[in-house]
Amino acid sequence: MRNNKNAGFGMAEYLVGLLVLMAVFFTPYINNQSVVSLLIDAIKKEHAGYIYAQSRSQFQLTKEDLTN
Repeated sequence: MRNNKNAGFGMAEYLVGLLVLMAVFFTPYINNQSVVSLLIDAIKKEHAGYIYAQSRSQFQLTKEDLTN
């Protein structure tokens, strides 16, 4: 038999956990930036480094390589 006194309590726990995570991710942390903005900046920097490395590759194809 189901205890109706505790019915729906899982949703309350889920919402409290979600609010805590949102507070952690979006509260200013270092240099007045949130964890999410720090993560986005790190991904942008790493991607820029990857694009630069690809542009310097010795195996880069040219238009002449594609037409032959």
